[in-house]
Amino acid sequence: MRVFEYTLVNEYGLHAKPAVDLIRIAGKYRCKTFLVKENRRADISKYFVLMAIGARRGDTVRFETEGPDENAAIEELAEYIKANL
Repeated sequence: MRVFEYTLVNEYGLHAKPAVDLIRIAGKYRCKTFLVKENRRADISKYFVLMAIGARRGDTVRFETEGPDENAAIEELAEYIKANL
């Protein structure tokens, strides 16, 4: 498992556009990808579950990847997150 932790700085937190982008990025890989906030864990491939996490500006969230291409997936996700969230 690979982990990337990040504090959201985007004014709107995790909103619709970046959520769709995260789903698209995660969908390119065979590994499972999750967003964790506090004690809630959401599968990034499921839009409504991802949005239900309610990640807002200032929240520290953790992205996890598990599977055969987890390294490539977490690297691409981290690059996107740093630039957009």
